Amino acid sequence: MADFFRLNERGLINLGEVPKLGFPTEDPSFIPDDYIEKGEFLIMRLCNGLGDWGIISAMPRLLKQKYPHCKVYVPSIKLIQKIFGDSTPWKHWPEPEKNCEKIFINNPYVDGFVNDINDEVFHDHYRLYDPNNVNVSLVKQMMLFWGFDESECKDYEPELYFSNSEIEEGNKIIKHYIKDEDFGGFICTSSQLKKGEFFNDKTDILINELNKHKLKYVYYGGVDIKDTPFNNVNVVLDFNKVKTDLRIQLYIRSKASVNIGYQSSIFELICRYSQIICTEMLGGVRENYFETIKYLK
Repeated sequence: MADFFRLNERGLINLGEVPKLGFPTEDPSFIPDDYIEKGEFLIMRLCNGLGDWGIISAMPRLLKQKYPHCKVYVPSIKLIQKIFGDSTPWKHWPEPEKNCEKIFINNPYVDGFVNDINDEVFHDHYRLYDPNNVNVSLVKQMMLFWGFDESECKDYEPELYFSNSEIEEGNKIIKHYIKDEDFGGFICTSSQLKKGEFFNDKTDILINELNKHKLKYVYYGGVDIKDTPFNNVNVVLDFNKVKTDLRIQLYIRSKASVNIGYQSSIFELICRYSQIICTEMLGGVRENYFETIKYLK
């Protein structure tokens, strides 16, 4: 069960519990025609993690391709703070109110960041889901609600737009640590890397996959790579030790020939640019699913 919310100029309004967020494809509802005709779109999520915003980051371009007359906006830091307040469950991200901006900054399809809401907002709870398939990307579910035909639901992998200074700094780091060689990315969360708490079946699968890709690696994890079962990985750049802005880390990883590890929002953000090979989370992939990612069973 989940709580379904409306969001408009009055704020968040809880409409009560529903078995599943959205509307089933067999009994669909769609975005109102008059909203589309008005052409002033606000893209909004009621989850505020970096990956939560990242998995719908293609929406501005997709909406402008389908509705060329429209203007597309995203919430500003001020609006995020107004909606979520200080009670956000996304505090594991530093300054979570900036996550939306980190995803959409420099995006040429975004017409601006807005501080206020003046109309009904058709956020991520408004989606069409397939009752027979849980592994459908959220962005596709939202596209269907926004009037896209099934044939139009493509090319929706996350996209990031890096500034010239971010590209310059990222290339400088790559050249310093990796030179001109192919390289890979490896990532695990702190909880996945605690001694004695490894997911042993997944660990073996990942070691096998890493052995197929004998590369230099950039790495991020909760502990030193030497203290993990992956201590044979040739790590040449450890982001735990070389402090680097997150967007520049994403740029560097996007240039890797392959990224391997446990399923991560970081991997989803770069699956348009780099081959991603990862194990699934314990609860499965579900709405974070992207066809371009290879999920290891």
